[in-house]
Amino acid sequence: DDLAYMMALNWMPECRRSMEYSLVRQYYDSLCSFGVENYSWQECWNDYRLSVIQMFFIPIHQWYRDLAPWLWYSNFECVTAAFRDLNCADLLS
Repeated sequence: DDLAYMMALNWMPECRRSMEYSLVRQYYDSLCSFGVENYSWQECWNDYRLSVIQMFFIPIHQWYRDLAPWLWYSNFECVTAAFRDLNCADLLS
């Protein structure tokens, strides 16, 4: 969730695209080096994609709380791009 919050919600698509895969992979490798077992790279990647889906609730909540449009709209654009880039819709079926 932390990685999705940082990258999918807040980074512009070009920046996210350039570093996302390697940062999630580095996170996964760190988990394994600290003893996490029976958790595949594909499971980790899919968990990240599921977290991207969850990030949609943040700009919706920001809009509902009547926060400034520059904040929630930017977050919505970023997370929508991540959702599309990562084919997150595949996880919903």
